[in-house]
Amino acid sequence: MLTSVQGVDLVEIVGTETIYQSAKFDFALNKIQTKEAGTIERPFVEHPGSVLMIPILPDGRLVMVRQFRHPCRRKFLELPAGTAHRGEPHEQTAVRELAEETGYRTARLERIFAIYPLPGLTNELMVYFRCSELLEGSTAREIDEEMEVEIVSLEDALALIASGGISDGKSIIGIWWEAAHRKGEESFIPPIHS
Repeated sequence: MLTSVQGVDLVEIVGTETIYQSAKFDFALNKIQTKEAGTIERPFVEHPGSVLMIPILPDGRLVMVRQFRHPCRRKFLELPAGTAHRGEPHEQTAVRELAEETGYRTARLERIFAIYPLPGLTNELMVYFRCSELLEGSTAREIDEEMEVEIVSLEDALALIASGGISDGKSIIGIWWEAAHRKGEESFIPPIHS
């Protein structure tokens, strides 16, 4: 398969090998034929996609989770997010993950935009949803998920970003989007169609 950008041929993918298959995603290796370097290998994560939810309570506060992230060996205050099951639609993933992580169900789910969070490492497409008209329920977390629900005002979330108290990139994007949305400024994130 020849890959090109704006009609300029860049590389030819001559093979893909799955190195390791996990329950959520795969580690793969592309063999690429380049014009300059010959055949090279590029590892990447083959990802089914993910979602991030911006849950809004009736008083405008955000529902967030404080979660231990093993690769960084620390807890992060984040907007709820999760990985899609293979073949699962993003909307279904958002509803499932919101309930699992926070216990809340949403009566209003709005798809707002999508990003590629780490295109040099993975083909993951992360879709952002705004969730409102929330109904409180019980969580159904996976056995290895260590997190607590925290309710945070938008103003406090923005202050936590400024002070380093929120340092998770995907959550920062979501919080900034929500702040812009409330001011009527939504054009800073271009849509990615999937």
